[in-house]
Amino acid sequence: WFGLISYPMYLWHWPLISMRRIVTLEAPSTLYCAGAFVACTVLAWFTTKLIENPLRFGEYGKIKTIGLFLVMMALGGIGYVLFTKQGLLKRFPKEIQELQKIMLDASKRNIGFYSKENGWNPCRVHKEPFKLKECKERNIINPEKKTIAIWGDSHAAALIPGFKKYYGGNFNIMQRTCTECSAVAIKRKTSERVFINNNKLIFNDILSERPDYVVIANRWANYRKEFNILKDIVDKLRERNINNIIIVGDVPNWKEKLPKVMARYWIKNNRFPKKWKKLDKRTDDYGVDNRLSELADNLGVEYISSIKFLCNDEGCFTSATDNPEDILYFDRGHLTNVGSEYLVGKMKEQLDKSLR
Repeated sequence: WFGLISYPMYLWHWPLISMRRIVTLEAPSTLYCAGAFVACTVLAWFTTKLIENPLRFGEYGKIKTIGLFLVMMALGGIGYVLFTKQGLLKRFPKEIQELQKIMLDASKRNIGFYSKENGWNPCRVHKEPFKLKECKERNIINPEKKTIAIWGDSHAAALIPGFKKYYGGNFNIMQRTCTECSAVAIKRKTSERVFINNNKLIFNDILSERPDYVVIANRWANYRKEFNILKDIVDKLRERNINNIIIVGDVPNWKEKLPKVMARYWIKNNRFPKKWKKLDKRTDDYGVDNRLSELADNLGVEYISSIKFLCNDEGCFTSATDNPEDILYFDRGHLTNVGSEYLVGKMKEQLDKSLR
């Protein structure tokens, strides 16, 4: 019996369960899901009895087929128009619209990834080979200035706006970032070949260029089993007389995309939370931060804790102001332009001492 009504049940679960989550921005409760299951079953039975069977069987089959085809085409056209317009954003208040735009833009909200003037940044790649020549053309080095190299994965790339704002005038900012481009992943055997090649290429380029300062940043929680490799990397940098090494710790990793959290809070409270406590416990941000701090101290390199600048006992900062455009993250852990400038601004006093 369930087999006969299974497809109508699947169709009814969309408005009753899936669409509810999209509209309310919250997962439905177990009690609600149980009630929705009963409702789906009843509605599916009526749909089969009153709509599906009469359409599938009986007279006027050709007319019904043509009619259903036209309806399907019309619905497909409506869906395509809605897709190209990125949904009906105007049905939401302007605050929610802005948060939705941030989620849709994602990494385009950070010049370490993308800029309107130059498009995608060749100094931050994902699964494609790292093109060193194109990157160097973007990061022109002035020999009269000292150079800060920023090496790491996408979380290192997210620091670029802040470094450019506060240090771009007096220093060359040499960006070398790609997926899994972590100092501690340089010997990782489980990575895809393109990641391994990109990381080795970047590391060798840093050794060749010999920048005055190297800032190493990653989503360190992803590499907890490989922290011991950091000593070998630091030793190799020092062999090339690259002695000014700064490790920047993880930013908070949110349990959900922060723009979604902020939108849900605004719908309920008509305001945005200045701080929020729900971090992803799986990444153990504070534990990783403490381990890195101890390791950096043992290696004799500078350590800057991002999480100590962005969080306190009350929670972690979500936005630089009450304006949704000034949210600090575009997803669960990557900084926006505003977030990057906010964090590096907080770090500046400690950075200034390291960048003498």
